[in-house]
Amino acid sequence: RAADGGRLIVEVSDFIVSEGLISSATELRYTFESWQSHQAQLREQFPGKRIVGWYHTHVVTMPTSESESIADEDTEAAVSGGTTMFFSQHDVFLHSQFFADEWYVALVLDPWGKNIFFQWKNGRIVPCHAYYLYADLGVA
Repeated sequence: RAADGGRLIVEVSDFIVSEGLISSATELRYTFESWQSHQAQLREQFPGKRIVGWYHTHVVTMPTSESESIADEDTEAAVSGGTTMFFSQHDVFLHSQFFADEWYVALVLDPWGKNIFFQWKNGRIVPCHAYYLYADLGVA
């Protein structure tokens, strides 16, 4: 929904676990069949809600100097000289293909418990520096 000032507010209240994806330590392949499965689960488990994005974990470290990926340089992992908090070119492709509307978000988690959301801004996918986590829905 639109907030004052024209910004969008996206509320994430539930999640659907992907099964049957093709994945490895460095790659995740999301398919049209995956999307169809998620839509069916959404209708069955969460009627009246919509999918607002996706999440995944990076278990590999990317050097912070690499320019091919979108990284949040303020959120470095415990590994010196690298970060797991980035959006790879493959992530950008996947997000652009399946989550192209301006309100879609992506969450990247790392093995050490850190997380960061990415959002669309001016046609680009960028780290989202303002998001809030609530213990209970509707409670600040």
